[in-house]
Amino acid sequence: MRRNCTDYDGMGNQGRFPMVKESANVDNKMSRTFVIVIACALISLLMLTSCEKELLLDQVCCDWDAVNFDPEYNGHNVNQLYFTGSPLCNNDLCIYP
Repeated sequence: MRRNCTDYDGMGNQGRFPMVKESANVDNKMSRTFVIVIACALISLLMLTSCEKELLLDQVCCDWDAVNFDPEYNGHNVNQLYFTGSPLCNNDLCIYP
C-alpha cells in the first residue's frame, strides 16, 4: 500500500476531482429564485390591491323625494353613490308619502 497515493476517487484522477459545471448549477438556482420572486410579487400584488366590494345587503334608497332618504348612510354619502351609479343605490327600498 502506498502512503502517498492521491487517487481518491479510484478513477485515476490523481487528486483532481471531476469538474462540476458551475454555470448549470447557477442557472438552475437563478431560475428557481426568479420563479419564487415572481410568485411572491404576484401574491403580494393580489393581497395589497384589493377592490372595495360593496355588499348588496347594505343597499340604500337614493331618491331624494322618498321619506326614508338619508344623505349619510352607513358612512357613505348617498348623493355620491347616486351620481356614480353605485350598486348600493336601490330605489325599490324607498318609501314615498
